[in-house]
Amino acid sequence: MKKVICVLVLLLFNNLNSQVSADLIEVRKYPKDSIIGIDSFEFKYFLKNNKLKKENSLNTFNYSNLKLGSIAGIDTFNPLKIFILYNDTNSVVILDNRLAEIKIIDFNQLKNLRLISHISNANNNSFWIFNTIDNRLELFDYKTSSTKIKTNPIISNIIDITSDYNYVWLLTEENILCYNYAGSLIYKLKNDQYQSIKNINENLVLKKGNSIYLYNKNKKETNLVPLTNQLIDSFFVSQQNLYIYEQNKIYVYQLNY
Repeated sequence: MKKVICVLVLLLFNNLNSQVSADLIEVRKYPKDSIIGIDSFEFKYFLKNNKLKKENSLNTFNYSNLKLGSIAGIDTFNPLKIFILYNDTNSVVILDNRLAEIKIIDFNQLKNLRLISHISNANNNSFWIFNTIDNRLELFDYKTSSTKIKTNPIISNIIDITSDYNYVWLLTEENILCYNYAGSLIYKLKNDQYQSIKNINENLVLKKGNSIYLYNKNKKETNLVPLTNQLIDSFFVSQQNLYIYEQNKIYVYQLNY
């Protein structure tokens, strides 16, 4: 009997230990429907009429470059170095914290042609690109206009990408792939109908419909994040916070896991 009780207590402890909680910190009214990101300095990023705006309660910055075409992707992980992808001209623009241009890279003009579908931040003078010509993820050095690392070919279609200074994650139609900065595949998870992906302290926040899940890399498990009943127009993560944008409101949660 004692053994049975001990097993039950152990199972209960493991179950409680595996759960994720989300504490609602505040709800902010924000009557704008074009928000695309929030960084660690509480700056919010908006995209409207193909123009990027960055603002907080004190400052506002703007950037546009209409000659490059439509903006296809923006990475704001590092507020001091923001990357914008223009698919129409196969170009990437790098901006500083005031949205001033650091560099424009026209991949059509480089020696080895690359067609870029996704970008994501990296360390030093590099960023990640997905090259659809050979279906490889590359770590690209924008100072030398050269590729440092290439992964093996990735066959499944790419849905989303996220990175920090140590890893990069690809969400494909079939799997979630995690690579380190040597281009080695660290782990692979099945994509259980997830639609977008963010990283938080080397863990993953995943969206499926109007639900958010957290993959804990240490526990190697995925758990539903308990949120109030709400639609999820978009979501962002910064430090330990989860931001849910819904119908002109931003819900700010602190994640505990």
